[in-house]
Amino acid sequence: MVTLGGLGADLLASAGDVFSAAVRRAAMAWRRDALPPIVPAGLGALGPSIGAAESAFAGLLEDLVTRR
Repeated sequence: MVTLGGLGADLLASAGDVFSAAVRRAAMAWRRDALPPIVPAGLGALGPSIGAAESAFAGLLEDLVTRR
């Protein structure tokens, strides 16, 4: 599965058929029958912010765990 966020999700929502056809044309010929589904990301516009916060928080937790 391929997930798209931001403008990619907007493009998928407004021109999904055209977008999917372009991806199929651009894919390597030997992989065309096995293309994964392309869907909008589940976190929507907040995805990048949530990912950044998760990354920062993971670093903090790692520091706390390694100090023990």
